[in-house]
Amino acid sequence: MAKYGAFDLMRKQTESLYDSICDITEYRSGDGVINNTVAVLVAEAIPCRVSYKNSPAVDKTDAGAALAQSIQLIINPDITIKPGSLITVKRNGITTEYNASGQPARYISHQEITLNLKEEYA
Repeated sequence: MAKYGAFDLMRKQTESLYDSICDITEYRSGDGVINNTVAVLVAEAIPCRVSYKNSPAVDKTDAGAALAQSIQLIINPDITIKPGSLITVKRNGITTEYNASGQPARYISHQEITLNLKEEYA
């Protein structure tokens, strides 16, 4: 039986909770492109978990009340995800696209990245 350090065991335990895979796409500068950015797939089929947390407080807006929701991506801490990256998560045959917002909170066993649901325009 292989010997693991305490931190390796913590990471292994966290990774056992991953139930999805994700692709990470960054937008980089591109020559000859009208908006000067091109989408570049930087990582593919990375095990992860998406955590949803609803806030009990309701935000009041001019259009009515809206329930606040926090979405976090939990992933291996060795993966680099830049703010603004497109995160495509696949779970149980369902694909959902998110935008990464802000810097990740990095821990020894994982990192947590706040996500925003990618808005679709008709």
